[in-house]
Amino acid sequence: MTLSPEIPTRAAPLGPGSRAVELTAADGTRLRAAMLEGGGRGCALLLQGRTEFAEKYAQVAQALKSRGFSVATIDWRGQGGSQRPLADPRKGHVGGFTEYQADLDALLAATADAGAGPPRLALAHSMGGAIALRAFVEGRLAPAAAVFSAPMWGLALSRPARAVAKAVVFVAARLRCAERYGPGGGPASYAETDPDPNVLTADPAQAEALAALTRANPDLALGGPTYGWLRAAFREMRALERVACPVPSLVLVGGGEAVTSPKAMAARAARDGMRLETIPGGRHELFLETPERQAAAWAAVDGFLAGQRL
Repeated sequence: MTLSPEIPTRAAPLGPGSRAVELTAADGTRLRAAMLEGGGRGCALLLQGRTEFAEKYAQVAQALKSRGFSVATIDWRGQGGSQRPLADPRKGHVGGFTEYQADLDALLAATADAGAGPPRLALAHSMGGAIALRAFVEGRLAPAAAVFSAPMWGLALSRPARAVAKAVVFVAARLRCAERYGPGGGPASYAETDPDPNVLTADPAQAEALAALTRANPDLALGGPTYGWLRAAFREMRALERVACPVPSLVLVGGGEAVTSPKAMAARAARDGMRLETIPGGRHELFLETPERQAAAWAAVDGFLAGQRL
């Protein structure tokens, strides 16, 4: 299955049979969601990472539909088609990660209104992995099972680099620089810059398709994070270190992961009794990888769900 910029559209962001939905969070923030009707296995939530938007997940949503799930996702506030908080719409900013929980509440209310029933599965990628874990612990979301793809429970930084980064971020925020781009950041979307090597995927065709999709939808793209976003992320990752995941879970990590921390994933998986699967050679986007690595990731998902009777 190959990501194509011609498949998802604004009217059908998750591919054929899907629709866009406008929502409003409890604090008045305007949000864009997307839904795809499926079969009898219940509703699967796709919880996106930072910078992402629904169209990027069209092939993942269709793969879930082929497995009998209906699908719902949301563009988190500050990215995709949802409301941006700052005058520069390319700045990735949030006041705190509790704001994302308000977005999730709005999505859950919308799926209930649509008659989808309580979500049976959560597939959470990167930043979405932190948001999902918080929701599980607080009882906001209680699926029968969860699949975490490269969850953001830590960043791929050495201990000294992480300490320096935290210090810089917190000092900058205290100096009222919270709304400025963080170190090395700017308005360009990562997918637009054609990086070599690409930390997202080792498949050149997938990388180009993602870049083309982003170029075709520049208003959905997002640049670098602000100091404020980085401060909020470090705080949330630290807080989540002290909690246990109450939902049966599969954690997928690429052997070439260079964005989030494989060490943090392995530690939580061992502590919380999660199933951990490493995809050799895979990078951050395992569902947008080479065909062989995609197949390995989905085989792991299928095997895990079979064990959960889903």
